[in-house]
Amino acid sequence: MSFGLTEQEAFYNLQRRVTSEDLNLLINAILIQKDIGGNLAEILDNITETIRERQKIKNELKTLTAQGKLT
Repeated sequence: MSFGLTEQEAFYNLQRRVTSEDLNLLINAILIQKDIGGNLAEILDNITETIRERQKIKNELKTLTAQGKLT
């Protein structure tokens, strides 16, 4: 944004550089909230909860996979 890009362009450039599903979710939510409006704090809380749940499920899957390989 220091180079004169709009927020949307800056977010899309970040999204291109960093490949992360969680970052994509966050950027899309911020851009939609900016256009439509609403409570950004509540949206970010929901995204945080979603990301934590995804990570928890991924960790459980790794644990179960490791247990299966061990046996």
